[in-house]
Amino acid sequence: MPKHINSLTIFYYIRSYIWLKNWNKKTTKINIMRKIFFFAAFLAFAGVSNAQQKAVSAEATQVVEKKNNFDEWSEALKLTDKQIAQFKSITEKYSAEKQKIRGTGTAKDFQSINERRDKEIKGILTPEQIKLNEEYELKKEELKRSNAALKSK
Repeated sequence: MPKHINSLTIFYYIRSYIWLKNWNKKTTKINIMRKIFFFAAFLAFAGVSNAQQKAVSAEATQVVEKKNNFDEWSEALKLTDKQIAQFKSITEKYSAEKQKIRGTGTAKDFQSINERRDKEIKGILTPEQIKLNEEYELKKEELKRSNAALKSK
């Protein structure tokens, strides 16, 4: 013990003792406050990020129950069973042709195959179905543009 003990030194010793005694209680309170702060910050961040989500149009949210594009297309054009069979044989023929040139073909080769396929498919359609096909393709293009606009926002 030091020789000169005065009231200030005793005060410092007592204060240090109390501070050390209450240290564990203080850290617990601090930890609780930290948890509350981080929870509040998380809620604020979640609210801000949710508020920044893009508005979704009704077209983008509608559920498409079609199995694939061909079913949707054939129903839109009201294809007969005979036309569906012809379509499948045409697509199989040109798919095999594309498969043969897959490794060595150029974009022009694939484009010419697609053009010949489309010409042959239009050959099995009636004039009314050709009109419906053009309307269907315009509708699909418009849907693609609207989806692209939603993605870019």
